[in-house]
Amino acid sequence: MPSPLAVWGLNLPAMKVLINAMDPIVVASLRMTLGSIALYALLRWRTLPALRFTPRQWLGLAACALAMVYVNQLLLVGGMQRSTATNASLFMATAPLISSVLAALAFGER
Repeated sequence: MPSPLAVWGLNLPAMKVLINAMDPIVVASLRMTLGSIALYALLRWRTLPALRFTPRQWLGLAACALAMVYVNQLLLVGGMQRSTATNASLFMATAPLISSVLAALAFGER
């Protein structure tokens, strides 16, 4: 258990160092590329069958990837440029609580 926690804990400080040395778009692209390679390797290692999607499903997947992954990463590295790794960690840690409260207030979720 300590290894995943160490990787997660070093994630934002490492990103802050990289953002100071590289263009934020490059950092976001590297994070997404490395994550995709790791996910693909995990799927192959687990010997899961290749995913088969219709063209319409690929289009939806691409739209979700653009909105929920790429834009998210660009906003994350943009925020990291303007703040500290500590503030980013606190914000990310409280995001589920904030989302739950907003869902309860806006949509009446329980």
